[in-house]
Amino acid sequence: MSKKMIEFHVISSPLKNHDLERSYFPEIWPYVTSLHLRKKENTYEEMEKLVLQLQELKIPANKLTLNRQTQLALTYQTGALHMGIQEAGLSLKTSFYREENGAAVTAKRALRCGISVHSLQEAKIAEEQGADYIFYGHMYPSHSKPGMPPKTLSSLQEICDVVKLPVIAIGGITPSRVEELMLSGASGIAAISGVLHSKDPLDAVYMYRNELAKYGDIKE
Repeated sequence: MSKKMIEFHVISSPLKNHDLERSYFPEIWPYVTSLHLRKKENTYEEMEKLVLQLQELKIPANKLTLNRQTQLALTYQTGALHMGIQEAGLSLKTSFYREENGAAVTAKRALRCGISVHSLQEAKIAEEQGADYIFYGHMYPSHSKPGMPPKTLSSLQEICDVVKLPVIAIGGITPSRVEELMLSGASGIAAISGVLHSKDPLDAVYMYRNELAKYGDIKE
């Protein structure tokens, strides 16, 4: 019987400059499922420049996930495209498929697609729209969500029980919190400050991996 596949995502810093990504992504990419470039304030040109810089640092495109930048993700064939539930809509069923000879879209999706959700209802909608995985959170108090109450483990478990998609927990996750998330049914975690704002990001990645590996094989 095969072991469960566990996903480990690292999300880029919310800061507009790209120093953390250029400094740390090259050493951690082999040990994570995906590196997310979530820079909401950046233009297409700024994001394209960052993608090219990361490629020059020998990071494979299939290790990158772009946030909302559909055309950029298609152009560089990144590993995935991620968006909020509000942005998904019909796009998930149309824009992410390759056209052949300018005619009808193919049956094969060009990119893996993920959606961030905040409730069971949104998780169901994401599944109906064809998402390949979902982010759910924030699970713990987080610097990126000041003043907003976190989700509960019971709500995470309910979503994991209902939808058939991989559910990735996000928000304020430390290595010591991995166990209760995985026991609640999560298929993996996403970290931001726990990795990129730590004193030693590579060591932090190893700590997360050690905890995640207790529950299955980490998808790389």
